[in-house]
Amino acid sequence: MSVLPSTEQLAENIRKHVESLAREIAQRVADDIDTFDQPSARVEHHAKAVLLDWFLGDFIPGAPK
Repeated sequence: MSVLPSTEQLAENIRKHVESLAREIAQRVADDIDTFDQPSARVEHHAKAVLLDWFLGDFIPGAPK
């Protein structure tokens, strides 16, 4: 029988995945733009915000704003 994770565990797992995805997005943007030596903290911040909105259902890609 499988035990469901607690709300806190689920939130922590989502946070870890979102942060990892945001870092990867920032790295890929930095790799495409020669002027960045390291991933931009601003890009990472915005990527994290979009991903969290998406996980929470506040953002649907392609939906009218």
